[in-house]
Amino acid sequence: MLIAKHKIGNHRKGFGILEVMIASMILVTVVGAVVAMGSASVRGGLTASDKTTAYNLAQECLEKARSVRDGNWVDQNIPTATEWNTNLTTANLSMLSECKTTSVGTPQVEYTRGVVVTNVPWFDPTSGDPPQYGVPLQDIPEDMVQQITVTVSWLGENSNQSLTGSTYLTDWKMIN
Repeated sequence: MLIAKHKIGNHRKGFGILEVMIASMILVTVVGAVVAMGSASVRGGLTASDKTTAYNLAQECLEKARSVRDGNWVDQNIPTATEWNTNLTTANLSMLSECKTTSVGTPQVEYTRGVVVTNVPWFDPTSGDPPQYGVPLQDIPEDMVQQITVTVSWLGENSNQSLTGSTYLTDWKMIN
C-alpha cells in the first residue's frame, strides 16, 4: 500500500491584515453612503413639510378674502348695501387672524404672512376689443377685478424661504 505524503508548504488559513483593511474600508464607505442618504432624506422631508405648511397658511388667507367678498354679497340684501369689495383692502385683510404671523409645528417655526390687494384692469381699452360680458362699458367699475397676493416667509435650513400665492376676485354677480 502506498501512502501519499503531502508536502505542507506556505498555505495559510484565515485572513491577512491587508484583506481585513480592504474589507473594513468598503464597509465604512457603504455605511457612510447610507447615512448620508438618510440625512438628505430627512432634510428633504423637513423642507417639504415647511413648504406644505406655508402653502396651507397662504391658502387660509386667500380663502378668508373670498369669505369677505361673499359676505359682502350677502350683506347687499340689506337696505344699507355694501359693495362687493368692501373691506377687501391690504390694511383690512392684514388685520385678520387668518392673515397674520403665526408659529406652527414642532419645533415651532414662525411663518410671516403678508397680503397685498391690487385692482387689476379687466380688459385693455386700447386693444379695441370690447368685453364679452354683455354689460355696457360705462356701467363697469374700474375695480371689477382685484388680485389678492399672499406671501408667506419663514426661516428654513439657515436661509430665508418664501412662498407666494395669488388669486383674482371679481364682481361676478355683475356679469350675470
